[in-house]
Amino acid sequence: MAISHARIRTDHASDYLVRLSRDWTKYFPAFTFDDTHAVISFPAARCELVAGEGFLDITLTVNSESKAVMLEHMLADHIDSVSCGERLKYQWEFQ
Repeated sequence: MAISHARIRTDHASDYLVRLSRDWTKYFPAFTFDDTHAVISFPAARCELVAGEGFLDITLTVNSESKAVMLEHMLADHIDSVSCGERLKYQWEFQ
């Protein structure tokens, strides 16, 4: 398994985590979340989001780099859609 991680600087991390989580609970039944932590189980992947003071951490555990890239784009697009116009910067690190 491989890990891809990004830390997004924002003062609205918890808001974005909760908005994303509410949108996705209907699609991913194995989705758990609260105001600061969410875990999403995808086929052959796992995503953990952690909202902290001034940041949102996203950690993907995947079985391939191509799966990581696909999920990175999907997550960034959806977080951007709930961010109310804030320009977020994603810098993914794949290990």
